[in-house]
Amino acid sequence: VPSTEYDIRIRPFHVYFIENEEISRVVFGISSTTKTIKTDGGTPVDSPGNVKLETVNARDLLIAWDEIDQEGVTGYEVQVFTGIDTLQETSPSERTSVPISNLEPESVYHCSVRAKTGSDNWGPWSPSVTVKTCPENMRRTLKSGEDCFALVGYYRLGRQAKSCSSENISESLVENSCLENGITVETLPIKTGYWRDSLKTDDIKKCRKPQFCDKISSMYNVTGPNSQCAMNHRGVYCFGCIGDYVLSSSGCEECTKQEEKLHKSRTRWFVVIMVILFMVGILKITCGAGVFEDSKCLKLLSCGNRERRRRNKIAECVKSVSVKCWKRLGFMFIEVKFRILMGFFQVFFSFQRTFQKGTVDTDTSLLEMITGLNPSRLADEFNIRCAYDYNHYDTLFLYTLVPIVFVIVVVGVYMLLSRVYNKYKESVRQETITTVFYLTFLVYPGVSQTILETYLCEEFPTADGNEVFKSALRADYRLSCENSKERVIALVYASIMLVVYPVGIVLLYVSFLKRYHDLILKQDSTNLNQDEKSKLKRVSFLISPYKTERYWFETYELFRKLIQTSLVSFLQDTAFPTLSPTIAMNISIIVAFLLMYMQPYKKTGDFWFAFVSLVLLIPASQLSVLELSSKQITNGNYGIMGVEFGLMIVIVLVELWWQKKGKSEGEVKDLARTESHTDEEFVGVVNDNLNTMEENMKLKKRNADVEDENSRYRDENMRLKERIKELESMVPEDEASRDAVEVAVV
Repeated sequence: VPSTEYDIRIRPFHVYFIENEEISRVVFGISSTTKTIKTDGGTPVDSPGNVKLETVNARDLLIAWDEIDQEGVTGYEVQVFTGIDTLQETSPSERTSVPISNLEPESVYHCSVRAKTGSDNWGPWSPSVTVKTCPENMRRTLKSGEDCFALVGYYRLGRQAKSCSSENISESLVENSCLENGITVETLPIKTGYWRDSLKTDDIKKCRKPQFCDKISSMYNVTGPNSQCAMNHRGVYCFGCIGDYVLSSSGCEECTKQEEKLHKSRTRWFVVIMVILFMVGILKITCGAGVFEDSKCLKLLSCGNRERRRRNKIAECVKSVSVKCWKRLGFMFIEVKFRILMGFFQVFFSFQRTFQKGTVDTDTSLLEMITGLNPSRLADEFNIRCAYDYNHYDTLFLYTLVPIVFVIVVVGVYMLLSRVYNKYKESVRQETITTVFYLTFLVYPGVSQTILETYLCEEFPTADGNEVFKSALRADYRLSCENSKERVIALVYASIMLVVYPVGIVLLYVSFLKRYHDLILKQDSTNLNQDEKSKLKRVSFLISPYKTERYWFETYELFRKLIQTSLVSFLQDTAFPTLSPTIAMNISIIVAFLLMYMQPYKKTGDFWFAFVSLVLLIPASQLSVLELSSKQITNGNYGIMGVEFGLMIVIVLVELWWQKKGKSEGEVKDLARTESHTDEEFVGVVNDNLNTMEENMKLKKRNADVEDENSRYRDENMRLKERIKELESMVPEDEASRDAVEVAVV
């Protein structure tokens, strides 16, 4: 019997046969000592049962089984194979579990087990168990079922395991996260201030407004992408609001009836401010100046003395006010530096809106409105959203239509004044053209950027299309870029305005420069007649700050600001957030060198102010790239703005001091040091100054002569009055004598 013990004794015996007898006799000898032996087990009848895989990794696994119910089993063997080929067989072992290594990730294997008895009595193989190894850094156990889970330090995305410490995601995860097995992309511990369009993606983006993404709403059973948003927020980057809430700079605010009433009142004030801005333009034409801030200049608005008002000589008064106020304001604001300052802030605020979304300080909205005449910024300052919750499309319509209406109004004012006061038609025309130029100068960068931003959308491929749009407008994430009637109308309108503003304003400047080209080139000549001087005043806004050979520089400035604002934002790439700021920095460096090369400004102070302003745009473009907090970025913005204002004040004070020390001498020396001026131009300027001085001397002499003559007339008048009184006292009573006296008086 297999696997049975037996006691064995051996003894000899003899068999005897007796002849002719059928019976034989056996004689036994003495027995040996007893020896116990055990028979072999024999070949196992059954294969091991309940073969299972306790753990499965990417390159190894642990297989286990139950012992067979048979005595004499001396070991087990495991076979791993794919299809027909056997990959490996383990050495016989008495254990009921064996690790298998050197496997390939995500590969299918078949495993079988058999038992043996004795030294080499193998039983049948068990039915094969099929297994697929997990991807790298993943594991599967009996408890986890068929799905592999990510190991510590990794998270599962689809069938793959990704590291929680990878560069593109580590900064968006909570510190010391992924310290347990089984983290999935849905359960990633994301920091406050970050957002993703779906819980099934690891493309985690920094919120444009970090305070909108503080995940408070997860406490109120909100699921899906909106669980990442602050209370009452929803949608792309949590920019949307639920229910009766509207978006403000601080977040979604509830519009109660009281708030709605207050915002309607603010809306009326907003309209009043817009009307006042229109009136400023009309006053600019009628009074030949900009915004009147000098008290003495305001006093001149009374139009002189009562005699002038009584006689209703309005046109003469307008001319007087225009000249005096413009001179005062030109001195007070330093026009060219003011324009350089406005140009700097136009680009600076564009950088803020493009690169620093979420870190822009709303206290600068009013300054941004002034430098770009953007009505939506004024509306932000008034906070009227409970009365009218405007979006980017509303801003587009308002920002583009208001300047057009303004131009129509000022042209109407020009036509009216030209008919009523034909004598001053040319001066009114000059002021009208200058006003339109000022308007285009202020609105061009901002309105061009607003138009081009209408075409810029950001894609969210993993979004569901309901709670989060699959494509949203970058300028206003509350708006979908998917086909809709509103979207089509906005695109058609933006295409029309693209021709009117970015293209049309440039053509306007070019047409004026081309029309007066010959006259501009000889503007320094002393032989210009009055008509030519009047025509030059029409384009003085375009050419007055610049040298004659650089008369086209204002058009170049349009292109420069267009590239630094609109085109830079057009190149913004969310996949490479540092690309657009880097391009902006390189453009700022290039235009600064171009300015240094061309040196277009007449005044040295204007040149250095423009140059430093361009240099300050370099750090302004890089604040969003540096690892800085929102507060540090805001402080950096204020620092740059302070340097710009301080630099302007310093340059103005230096120029005033220089003028006080010797204005004429300083300008002549500065002109002589400027390489771009030729000897003929230098001599021409000196001759102009001498002629002006000679004319002034003649005028003074003539005024003295007139004063002497007036004094003589006053004395003669007094003498005649005394003579008349004397004669009247001698008038006789008879009529004939009175006639004789009257003849004598005459």
